[in-house]
Amino acid sequence: MEKLKGLTLYDTYTQKENNVTKALIDLLRFSDVQLTFLFIKHCLGISEILLEEHIERRYALQVGNKLNERSGYGYVIGISDKIKNDKTKSNVEKDTVPDALIKLNNITLLIESKVDGNKIDMQQIKDHEKMFDVGIIIQPYKEISWEDIYEFFLNLDRSFIENGSVTELLLDQYIVYCENMEFSSIKSKEYIYTYFANKPKVLSVIKEIDNYLTNLDFVYFNEKITDCFGYKIKKEMENSQTNSLHHLHIKKVHIFYIFHLINMLQRYKWN
Repeated sequence: MEKLKGLTLYDTYTQKENNVTKALIDLLRFSDVQLTFLFIKHCLGISEILLEEHIERRYALQVGNKLNERSGYGYVIGISDKIKNDKTKSNVEKDTVPDALIKLNNITLLIESKVDGNKIDMQQIKDHEKMFDVGIIIQPYKEISWEDIYEFFLNLDRSFIENGSVTELLLDQYIVYCENMEFSSIKSKEYIYTYFANKPKVLSVIKEIDNYLTNLDFVYFNEKITDCFGYKIKKEMENSQTNSLHHLHIKKVHIFYIFHLINMLQRYKWN
């Protein structure tokens, strides 16, 4: 499916690498601090993180100056595609500008991001480490994929998020953004809903249909969403005996789809 520009709040930069980095930083920057804490501790696996009563946090893009933090732990984080190419390594030192910074209390992260199969340069990672000031305990380099970050936020326990809050909105939008960037082959319902954002009456009808069908015992939701989502209805026929064995005959499964009708040609094909 073609990626759509302006689908979510995060579609700002024209360059994909800058855009995906800014989207992650904006999600964390404007959400409840607990989201950043969970991201650092559970998504990145950084156990040293402390969530103290006095919270010190900072976010930045394109970090060009040496950091002045002189305590805590420093990590360089590489984010790339799930299917990683071999890392490159050059021996030439050069001016280094990490794509982003995340600081929460005693943890400072410098982020280098790559997309579309571009390789992470390990010399660049070493150069990033030199931006930490004296006193910071530099920890081993960590790498994670955009797909793993998407999965983390998709399956996040949301019990700390208030219904209708900015954090809920930004998180929902980020998940849709990741799906639009093809960080997942499977889409969520929210991704389909977004195509109807400017058609509230149509969206309301779709949600009512979805609510009705999902509450029927004999309806099974089609989990693998790509460019639509739908439902399977199974009807059982009466048992019959063959060679003293009982066989249950299942009537052909009917599948009903709700989809966003990107173009007329696709619509006629589905009909």
